[in-house]
Amino acid sequence: TDGVVALHPGATIEFPIDVEPPSEDRARRAVSFDHVGRLAGMNGSASGVPASTKFNELLANEMKLMCAKLSYLQSYAGMGRVGLTCHGTCQCAAHVLDAHAPPKRKERAVSIVTRANIQLHLKDVRRGWRHKGRGDTCRMRLRLLNETSSGGHQFQLKHLFLVLTGCSTLPA
Repeated sequence: TDGVVALHPGATIEFPIDVEPPSEDRARRAVSFDHVGRLAGMNGSASGVPASTKFNELLANEMKLMCAKLSYLQSYAGMGRVGLTCHGTCQCAAHVLDAHAPPKRKERAVSIVTRANIQLHLKDVRRGWRHKGRGDTCRMRLRLLNETSSGGHQFQLKHLFLVLTGCSTLPA
């Protein structure tokens, strides 16, 4: 199977969210479409600031957010929960992901791959995600918790996708 499997409470995986800052052209395309209206009115004449400077400020603010989309196995038996945290050059809200999904009444028990969107707040975009020479990077940690609603503790992380926009504009 693809991914990483944890079976015993306390098992921990920590990995870098190791991406390079996007090129300016790629970053401009990553700015979400809802900003087009705000950008259209930026001619810079009222404030004396060129429109390109305003666009670059907006772009820098957009690039402070990334969305980590974690795919994991969710099943009806034997599954546990992980605590998720971020540290280093990024922050995220602490999450508990529960891989147990009991079948609803009169439904067949199935296992599925589900996804969680984790909003990453980058601490220093201008210097990039990786601080050269210091070894700092954005790091994500998943720790298998000693709590379960299924009687088991298995957790299987399948994939991690990174998106150069915030999670609020994306479907789960």
